[in-house]
Amino acid sequence: MGKKPQRKKFRIIEEDLTDSDDWGQTNKTGSNSYEITIDKNHETERDRIDTLVHEALHVADWYMSERKVVSLAKIVTDALWRQGYRRRVK
Repeated sequence: MGKKPQRKKFRIIEEDLTDSDDWGQTNKTGSNSYEITIDKNHETERDRIDTLVHEALHVADWYMSERKVVSLAKIVTDALWRQGYRRRVK
């Protein structure tokens, strides 16, 4: 049995990222903590989910290539969308 994966801490922030020309960003804030920022101006809920999954994959593996992150995010987003996962709006 292998070593248990280290738990990673992250927080999610929504803000206007128009000036940065990004839908999302992930920043390391400590040795094992991250901050995910996603643009609050997504046109569709599906696009928002894709961005959130994409950025969470960066947290999961900081060194994964962007190409791999994009590919995996699409698969996970499609699976979640087909199962009806949507954000609950407060």
